[in-house]
Amino acid sequence: MLDVMEDNFFIERDGAYITSIERVSASEEDKTAWMYFVNDEMATVGADEYELSPGDKVVFDLQSWE
Repeated sequence: MLDVMEDNFFIERDGAYITSIERVSASEEDKTAWMYFVNDEMATVGADEYELSPGDKVVFDLQSWE
């Protein structure tokens, strides 16, 4: 999935984890992180490990982790 994101959006990352999408950044100070869901289920691996299948619906959401 990471390749798809890099091809279609301006992203920044720290290793496997996406830290910014279209210049909207996660923040340790604000205790937020980008989480992603595939077909309404939270992913359990980093975006660099997730293999998309045709028809998958992916949603990224900037969430508080506190």
